[in-house]
Amino acid sequence: KFPLSKIFQKLDKDTKNPGKKLFEKNISGMYLAKIFNLWAEELNIITSPVFTGQELSAIAHAYHNESAKRLARVVLDQSASYIGAAIVALYEFKDKPRNFTIIAEGGLMWDGWHYHESLMNQIEALGISSKEITIKNIKDSSIHGAIGLVLS
Repeated sequence: KFPLSKIFQKLDKDTKNPGKKLFEKNISGMYLAKIFNLWAEELNIITSPVFTGQELSAIAHAYHNESAKRLARVVLDQSASYIGAAIVALYEFKDKPRNFTIIAEGGLMWDGWHYHESLMNQIEALGISSKEITIKNIKDSSIHGAIGLVLS
């Protein structure tokens, strides 16, 4: 129910499901690349368009254009903050269980520019010790599902 920014409205309008899956559009590497491109255009930042979260992360790591690098970092940090807030909300909803483990996959989570660190910082900023929440990377977790969590 939050008002959408002009940039996000433009992004959402050009998707195959406008008005739906708004959270995914704020966190997914594919959409983050598009958000970066739209902001770069809006801010007149001269840079090549990016098409993946990995390309966005590469710009955030090191790039000759300081403005593009700063923008990439802001986009990635914002995404990590959304994920951190969602994790804290779920943790609170589940009455703060002692063992709270989440399986996370995706290139950004584990290889994105300071993504995991930013996410954990957001969890701490929202008043939950990062020691209370475990985020695991289980290879092929989408195939193995809950079995991977139970056995690990």
